[in-house]
Formats: sequence, C-alpha cells, structure tokens
Amino acid sequence: MFYTAGHVGIWRHFLVRSNGSRRPNTRIVTTLCIPTAIALAFQFANAQTELSAGTRLSIRLRNSISSKHSQPGDPVSATLIAPVRINGRELIPSGFIVQGAVADPSPAHKRLNRSVLRLTFGSLIGKANQSVAFQGKVLSVDNARESVDSEGVIHGLRPLRRRPTEIEEILMLAASAHPAILASLEVGRLIIAEKEKPHVTYEPGVELWLMLTSPLRIKTMPPPETIRKPALLRSSSALTALVNGLPLRTSTPRGTPSDLINLVFFGSHQAIVNAFLHAGWMPAETLDLKTEAITFLAVADQHSYREGPVSSLLVNRQKPTLVFEKETNTFAKRHHIRIWRQQQEYDGLPVWIGAGTHDTGIDFSRKAKTFSHSVDDDIDEERLKIENDLIFTGDVAAAGLIHRPEAPTSFENATGDQLRTDGAIAAIRLASLP
Repeated sequence: MFYTAGHVGIWRHFLVRSNGSRRPNTRIVTTLCIPTAIALAFQFANAQTELSAGTRLSIRLRNSISSKHSQPGDPVSATLIAPVRINGRELIPSGFIVQGAVADPSPAHKRLNRSVLRLTFGSLIGKANQSVAFQGKVLSVDNARESVDSEGVIHGLRPLRRRPTEIEEILMLAASAHPAILASLEVGRLIIAEKEKPHVTYEPGVELWLMLTSPLRIKTMPPPETIRKPALLRSSSALTALVNGLPLRTSTPRGTPSDLINLVFFGSHQAIVNAFLHAGWMPAETLDLKTEAITFLAVADQHSYREGPVSSLLVNRQKPTLVFEKETNTFAKRHHIRIWRQQQEYDGLPVWIGAGTHDTGIDFSRKAKTFSHSVDDDIDEERLKIENDLIFTGDVAAAGLIHRPEAPTSFENATGDQLRTDGAIAAIRLASLP
C-alpha cells in the first residue's frame, strides 16, 4: 500500500504487505532517495494494471434504489471507497465513481415469493469523465438482511409477519427485563398474520461488495474523482514505546478476556467524533432496559437498530468513552468499535485506543439467557475497514501499522468466538480541526 508525504506527488514511503495474504505485513521500508522515488512513481503510474476475475470492489451507493420503484435501465451510481490491493500493491485507489444500472431479473426470479433486485455495474469513472470498463456482479450487501445469489441477484426476505400488538409488546418488554421469561417465549407465537413480501430498498450510503466476473486490464489508470492519500505515520522509539505500553485486550465486567485492542487514535475528542460521523458511523446508545427492549423488537421483527447498544466491555475497569457502529437494515449484522481515552499524549495529542469487530449474525444463548452476536473471525479485515472508512473522509492526516510482539494471533473472545489476527495495531492521526 503506497502512501504519499502530503500531496506532493512523490512516493517517499511504502508499506510491504505479505504476498497472497489479506492481512498486512507491518514491515516499514526505509525512506527512498528522491530520484528513486520519482522513478517508482512514474513506473507505477504507467505500468499496466491487471486484476483477475474474482477481485472484490467495495462501493457505497450515491442514489436510492428499490425493487418497488426502480425500473430496468434506471442509473445506479456509487463510489469506490477502499483501494484495491493485490499482494500488497495498490492497483486501483479509492475515489472512483462506479456507474451501473438496474437490470431486469429473469422470469424465474420474478416468480419467487420474495422481492428481487438485480444491478449491473460496468465502468469506473475518474476525473474529466475518464472511464475504465469492467464486468462485475454484486457479491453481497454489507450488513444487510437480504441475500445475494450466485448470479448477483439480491433476494429480499420472505413475507414478514405483522408487528406485535400492544399487549404483545408489553410481553416482550417484560421478557427483555427478565431473561428467564425471554428464554421461554417463542417469537413465532408473538408475531402473526402475513403481510406483503418486503421490498428491497437501499438509500444512499449503503455499501456493497462487487466481484469482477472477467479479468480487468488497464493500460493507463486515470486519476480518481476523489483523492485521499494521508501521510505514513512515521515510526519512532517514542511511538513504539507508547504502543507497547497500551492494553492488549478488553474484558467483561466479570474479568473474562475478550476483544483485542486493534486501533490507536491521536487527536481530539471532536476530531474522532467528526471522522466517524463523516464515514457514516452512528454513536451507540447506552445499554439499559429501554434499549434492551428495542433491541429485542429489532431482532424479532428483523429490522435495523442503527444506534443499538453494545455489550459491556472494559479496559482497566473503565467503560468505553465512545462507541460507534454501522448497520444497513438488520441489527444482526454491524460493524462496531469501542474507544477508550488514555492518560498518555503523543506529539501533543490525546491518545485513544479502540477494539473493532464485525458482527455477522445473532444467536440466542440458552446458557446466558440472552442474545449475542457472532463475530467475523478475521478481525484484521475490520481493522482495515475502519482505517479505509476514516481515510476516505479526508479527516486522517497520517496512518500506519505497528507490530506488537506481545499481541496474540489467535484467541477466543468472551462469547467463545475464535478470532485471528497478525497482532498489529493500526495507528491513525486525525487531521486538526479548522
């Protein structure tokens, strides 16, 4: 992954990632002399770019689409929000406009007892409307309740049942307040009477993964519409000492070790809040009786709760100062991060540590008599997701990965999910506020 020093257009540093691995290597290569850097930059800009079929693109919608109102041929516009890297080399930077259209599903899809939506994307558009054609399909919709089949067609839910009546809501509130009652209730008995099949509707900001269905060869890559290139956060003995002194794990109120600390931020409270809000993340509400009840209803009725609470995890017996999350339309799947303020400062800036994970499903634990999320086992992907999201806002001044020899590379969280990591921590310096 290449970084520039400011935006002077000279490649001064680069980060080497392990070949064939999605998880990054944290070795920082020494600074190149300027003539060599210029030569490398020129070679990179003019070398042919080739992406194989199966390469994934992370995009964010810029307009609304719906299985109810959108018609075949209606334009769909999105933005490439994360760089495409192969074997550690950035081949396509973020910031391109991704143009597509609503397509007509097959007759077989239309006969299904659920709504379907088919999208096609075929061009990357950079500055001055320079475009690159590609062939791809929708692989998945991030944190959505809908599924995507092998042809890239998005399938809505089967016909939902009616929302609970007032009395039934009271029963569920009581169940939420008393987990023993919750364990004895069956959601299917509380929700009756079918409605029409739910439509597939996505607003601007919803994120999708695309997959190339054929190789993409680009002789000359145009510059993207939006350029986000923070500087490489320079390694130093002070930074290494700071990182090695930070806590490694969170814990439950009972002291059970849980999530890994995988991000560190340098900046003011407001700078962190602004960056996450600009990236589309929402502050999480506090866990209490009211939010537990709303959570239960969200799970029962299969809908979103974008400010939903997270479970209590502590660092040095302290609750997180900030909690942010990102959902689409289901509480069962979400990106989220807990952030704690530390006593130290670095380069005159407050230090914050964060534990980010990706919830991929939700289960009811009969042992604990409560709901709990299952977590994506590759937490480095979530670390990279958070880093890319914040960088794309333009609110990041510098970023880099720092190796931690003492960090575990395989461990269990408090709910028993087996997680894996390279042990590095992403260090992010927020840009100064105006």
